[in-house]
Amino acid sequence: MTLPQDVFELTGEPGLSLVTCSGDYVRPDGSPTWSYTNNLVVDLALDPETAPVP
Repeated sequence: MTLPQDVFELTGEPGLSLVTCSGDYVRPDGSPTWSYTNNLVVDLALDPETAPVP
């Protein structure tokens, strides 16, 4: 699975992105390892009224 490129950008407004595993935990055919079927991306942004950026 490919993550959106904007998760890795260092430009724009301050914020935080959390990337974690989600979906089913499976062992793909022929693979010696287990993995999750999806990623979950949560984007957080600062509210300029409650947390002003200098």
